Amino acid sequence: MSLEAHYAEVRNDLRTGYGRGIKDKGIDLRRPPESDEIKALRGRINGLQSVIDDQNVAIVKLKREVSALIASIAGIKDILVDYGEKLDKDCEEIKTRYATVNKLLRMVSAGEGIEIPQLTGGRRNKHIVNARHIICYLASRYTTASLAVIGRSLGGRDHSTILYAASKVGKKRIPGSRLDEKLKAYENQLARLTAVAVPD
Repeated sequence: MSLEAHYAEVRNDLRTGYGRGIKDKGIDLRRPPESDEIKALRGRINGLQSVIDDQNVAIVKLKREVSALIASIAGIKDILVDYGEKLDKDCEEIKTRYATVNKLLRMVSAGEGIEIPQLTGGRRNKHIVNARHIICYLASRYTTASLAVIGRSLGGRDHSTILYAASKVGKKRIPGSRLDEKLKAYENQLARLTAVAVPD
C-alpha cells in the first residue's frame, strides 16, 4: 500500500467512527488529571504572575511620577536661573546706586589730594587724620557698612575708633563753618554719583 493510500484509509477510519471505537475500547486520549503537587505549583505560578503584573503596573506609575518630577525640577531650575540673573542685576545696581566705603575713599582721596594708602595707613599727619575722620563720618551716615567694615576698609581700625572719629566730626560740624562747607561739597558729590539723599 502506498503512503497516500494509507493516509486515505486513516482519514476514512476517522470519518466512519474509528475514533469512537478507540473511546469504546476504554482508551482515553485526553490529558491525564493533574496531581495535587502540579495543581499547587500551577497556583503558585499564577500567583507569581499576578504579582508580576501588579509590579509592572506600579513601575509604569512610578515612571510617570518620575517624569513629572523631572519636569517639575526643570521648571524650578528655570525659576532659580531667572532669580539668580535678577539677583546679579540687582547687586550690580546696588553697587552703582549706593554709597560704599571704597567710593568715599576715592572721593575724599581726590578731594584732599591724599593717596588712598596714606588714608588707610598709620600716618598721624593732621591733614591725613582729618581726611580719615571725614571718611568715617560720611561712611557711618551714608553707607550700610557696619563700623567694623568701615574700620577694615581704613586699614584694620577697630569699631570704637570709627565711632569716635565720626562723632568728633559731627560735633565739630557747625553750620557755615569751613568743615560744614567741605562736608556739604562731599555730600553733594555723593548724591550725584549715587542714590544717596543728603540733607539740604
